[in-house]
Amino acid sequence: MENTKTYPKLKKAPAYRFVAFIIMTLVYILTYAGLQVFNSAGTQIMETFQIGESFLSVLSACGLLTMAIFSLFVFPLLSAKIGDKAACLAGLIVIVVSGLLYLVIPESLPALVAVRLLQGMGMGIINPASMGMEAVWFPVKERALSAGCMSACYGLSCTLVTQYTYRTGLAQWSVGKACGVMLTAFGIVMFLLVLFVYKDIMKKYGVSIIDEAIEGYVPQGEMTDAQREQWAKASGRKVFQMPANMKEAFRFPGCWLTYFGCFFYASVLLSGLSFVLPLYFPAMGYDAKASAAILSMTFLGHIISSPIFGIISDRVFKGRRTEVTMMAFWGGAVLWIIFHGMVSAQAAIPILTVFAFICYFVVTLAAGVYYVIPVEIVKPEFATKNMSICLVFANIGGIVSQLIAGALIQNINALAGLVYVICCMVAVGLINLVLHIKYRC
Repeated sequence: MENTKTYPKLKKAPAYRFVAFIIMTLVYILTYAGLQVFNSAGTQIMETFQIGESFLSVLSACGLLTMAIFSLFVFPLLSAKIGDKAACLAGLIVIVVSGLLYLVIPESLPALVAVRLLQGMGMGIINPASMGMEAVWFPVKERALSAGCMSACYGLSCTLVTQYTYRTGLAQWSVGKACGVMLTAFGIVMFLLVLFVYKDIMKKYGVSIIDEAIEGYVPQGEMTDAQREQWAKASGRKVFQMPANMKEAFRFPGCWLTYFGCFFYASVLLSGLSFVLPLYFPAMGYDAKASAAILSMTFLGHIISSPIFGIISDRVFKGRRTEVTMMAFWGGAVLWIIFHGMVSAQAAIPILTVFAFICYFVVTLAAGVYYVIPVEIVKPEFATKNMSICLVFANIGGIVSQLIAGALIQNINALAGLVYVICCMVAVGLINLVLHIKYRC
């Protein structure tokens, strides 16, 4: 008879969750720093290869294309066959290889595109892996805060990469060299940390999420009618049948709302503002030094807002996420319209810097909590795979956003690109309004 290993129940979530958080957040930073390099160095790339904004958007988006494909098809297969940790390690190897190739390829567009595509393959594996492997270690009452802190590091990565590309540009490094040094060095360090320090939660505690290992936890699917009623009353949420697999998810309207929400979310925060703003400021007459100064402070808004409103979502809204997302995207839409008016009125750079920080602070209120929704709207055993589906829609949204914004900026003006991103903010708010009404999630 086969022996089944038993695991003791925990009284609270283990302290190791903070170690897992640090490791996976660093992997997350690597993903988006690698993406942002081409956006932050956009002006340098256009000057080097004599291309316009439309072709720049294609160059930047090609990595997102392979990222989307590998998030949807390759990561789930690897996860099912070898586990999330091994899949993450495989993705990091691809990242390191792409970094080494950036260092040796000739300075040509075809070579840059080819390696960018390879880089996107690695990112398509490590992105869902890092987000899922972090989320499972935190109980539901802490999940939005942890996701908020993780998401805040997207803003940190944009800030650091903006300064990095500015400094490497002054040092006359090619874009390939700048990418190669960062991806190779950072990728090797992350590989070693994941290999030797990160613990697989299933092997450690025999569960899919840490909630299942804590005493007193009852999954919604196993609650009695009285327990469901008590849970819904306490949290202000609605009880609904959560999908447990891809077939059920594709039949569930809540999942489709989440998927399209991720599409427009990424159109704003993955490749919307981070792509448009580095092109917007030069087009409006600001030199490289002024643009770098404004953008460095702008992206810092993400670092502060995400953790704060993660706490508010967990504590004030009792685990509901949509109130925060509606405030963020509708409030952000209004503020960015005002911001362009200030730019047109030629407000002083210090004033623009502060107001840009506020604008980005508001729109990133939802940055942490947004990717908690895909984890919580399905059953725990399907959470990581549902996250990978959402990331596919997010990556497609990022691709579409860059292509449309690049074409609008090149063929109309800088404002047209910003207006497109603002329209995406409104769309996210509307989708989350429906999620709020139907599911109170």
